Amino acid sequence: MIPGSLCARLREKKRRGKKVLVSYLVAGHPDGKEFLKRLDMVREVSDLVEIGFPFSDPLADGATIQRAYHEVLERGLDLDGFFRLMAQASSRNRKPLVLMSYLNPVLSYGLERAASRLAGLNFQAVLFPDLPLEEGESVRRVLNRFRIELVHLLSPATGLARARDILEGSQAFVYLVSLKGITGARRGIGEETLKYLRALRKLSTKPLYVGFGISNPRQVARLSPWADGVIVGSALLDCLGEGRQGEEKARRFLNSLKQGFGP
Repeated sequence: MIPGSLCARLREKKRRGKKVLVSYLVAGHPDGKEFLKRLDMVREVSDLVEIGFPFSDPLADGATIQRAYHEVLERGLDLDGFFRLMAQASSRNRKPLVLMSYLNPVLSYGLERAASRLAGLNFQAVLFPDLPLEEGESVRRVLNRFRIELVHLLSPATGLARARDILEGSQAFVYLVSLKGITGARRGIGEETLKYLRALRKLSTKPLYVGFGISNPRQVARLSPWADGVIVGSALLDCLGEGRQGEEKARRFLNSLKQGFGP
């Protein structure tokens, strides 16, 4: 663990029994100005914000996020444009950020070059959904030089022996995919996920956040005894997309999820 890192702060929250709400936004969606406005609101309500950099072939993502990616890519956002946009956000709020990106755009840009720019914009963790654990060590070494931590994902399809390795290798927190499928709002949390989550809790004390399908406080309440936080993306984007009232609806939605954690 990097001293003073995001992981250290999240572990302290866990020690104090504080649950974490992570909100996900697509960079530059629906446009740069509106994205910055949304980011200000989400940072105000959430404990941590994950920013997704659009990719042309997002295999882990469902219709809501795929559509947002397509709209942003159609306008030509590349990593240089992303960094310029996030520089505006950084000047407004210095809370830490997490980047979600598929690996190819970052490798094409240059991993060390990208890490240097991310660090200057207060990104403190990165997750690559298409980076296998076995290939992550070289990526982690580069990121860690810039005090950025590497987050790994696992799912109920991951055997417990391999899950133990992923829990050990993931740094700031561990991202548990709640289902065998793609992103997108769902109504419930399956018993298989809860059983798997309980098993993971016996393997590690590292902060464990559950994402994919989170859309209501009942789900959060079911997860709360074992999860240290939840990650919400598609359902949040659906709220934000509802016209002029979208931002206020999204604010109420995020606050309702936090109530699911209980007192």
